[in-house]
Amino acid sequence: MLALLVGAGIVSVVVMLVLTYRVVGAKAAIWQVRKPTRAAAVAPAPSRMLPAPPRQAAARRSEDGQFYFDTTVGSVPVRMVFDTGAGMVVLRSEDAARAGVPVTTLSYSVSIGTANGDTEAALIVLDTLRVGDITRRNVPAWVLRPGKLGISLLGQSFMAKLSSYRFEAGELTLRGD
Repeated sequence: MLALLVGAGIVSVVVMLVLTYRVVGAKAAIWQVRKPTRAAAVAPAPSRMLPAPPRQAAARRSEDGQFYFDTTVGSVPVRMVFDTGAGMVVLRSEDAARAGVPVTTLSYSVSIGTANGDTEAALIVLDTLRVGDITRRNVPAWVLRPGKLGISLLGQSFMAKLSSYRFEAGELTLRGD
C-alpha cells in the first residue's frame, strides 16, 4: 500500500509539473502575443527638451592685448573694449550722439576718474545694448564729454547682467541666460 501511495504521489507531482509547464508556457506565449499589441496601445513618453545653449559673444585677444566687441546700442553699431575696471558702460560722446542721445543737452555733472585722467560724465540708461547674441535692456551708462575717450568701454553695468564670462586660450567668451 505504501508503494501505491508513493507511486501515486510521484504521478501527482509529475502531472502538476506538466500542467505548470503548460500554463507557464501558455502565459509566456500569450505575453509574447499581447506585448506588441499592448505597447502599441500605450502612447510613447514625451521626449525631454534639452536646454538651449546660452546666448553668447566671443572675441579673440587683439595684438594690443585687449578684447574688442562690435556691439549695438539701440540700433547703432558701436565698437567697445571689454574693461573689467570700468564700473559702468562708458560711451564716447560721438558714439552716444550716433545712437540718438542728445549729448549737447546732457548734464555732465559727475566727476569720474578714467585711465586718461579725471573728467565729467552724464548718466544715461541705454534702452538696449546687444553684444553678439546677448541683449540687455535698461543698462546704466556714462557718456563722457567729446574727445575724452578713444573707444567706448564695455563695463560692469553690462557684465553684471551676464551669467558668466571666461578667458581661455586667447579668447574671451561672454555668456548670457
